[in-house]
Amino acid sequence: MMTKCILCIAVIILFSFPSAGQTDSLQDTLQSVLPVTNKYFKSGNNELTLSKYSGDSTKSYLLLSLHHNEQTAIEEAKYFISGNGGMLYELENEKQRNITATIKGEKVVFDPNRIFTMRGRSESIKSKTYRKSKLQYVLSFSWFILSAMPEDKIIIAVHNNADEGFSIHSYRKGGSLAKDAKDVYLNTAMDPDDFFLTTDEGIFEKIKNEDYSVVLQSKTATDDGSLSIYCGKISRKYINVETEHGHAYELKNMLRVIDEILQ
Repeated sequence: MMTKCILCIAVIILFSFPSAGQTDSLQDTLQSVLPVTNKYFKSGNNELTLSKYSGDSTKSYLLLSLHHNEQTAIEEAKYFISGNGGMLYELENEKQRNITATIKGEKVVFDPNRIFTMRGRSESIKSKTYRKSKLQYVLSFSWFILSAMPEDKIIIAVHNNADEGFSIHSYRKGGSLAKDAKDVYLNTAMDPDDFFLTTDEGIFEKIKNEDYSVVLQSKTATDDGSLSIYCGKISRKYINVETEHGHAYELKNMLRVIDEILQ
């Protein structure tokens, strides 16, 4: 009798999970109910798409995904706005992190989150041939991204990281990015790969009060060309929601918390 019960449970579990095809179908259904508008960045033979998924536009913030390989962040962000409102800007890039473009017949590869400052763009473009044209391309592309987002909205970037790589420990004493943090709050019960980073001290305190791990970016943080550095320079409120690949549940809770904080 016990064997039969175990078999029954196994069968139920086996049929409880959707197949890969069913998961894709769910994503297609979700995207079909979210209004989407596309903007295109065209230069020569290069074309990039920035998709805007819209829910309730009265929210004080917007969500942004710049790295198309970070699919946990993208999928969970879409689920979130479908039920809670808001808007998501997604840079389409065939599930690749870096952008590949051809400038003057030469291939250029760059991280789309390292081009928002002059120093970042300079570091991104190493080659000396046609350097001016390449720098102009990434400058134009950075303004394409920035101009698409309403200036009155707080930017919430959604990112994924790998296990035991970049984490909140990177910003703590002895970490590789310790000098980039003005303050760090650590909830030791959380996975260190799951944390917030913000440019705003008030938002930092509110996240801390909710007992979530959070970093307050220093105003003198190293200029790597990232959007957080750019926002820090112009005093724009910015939040990075950083979670490990596959941590959809954790990301959902973190988005819920930040939504409540920013009401």
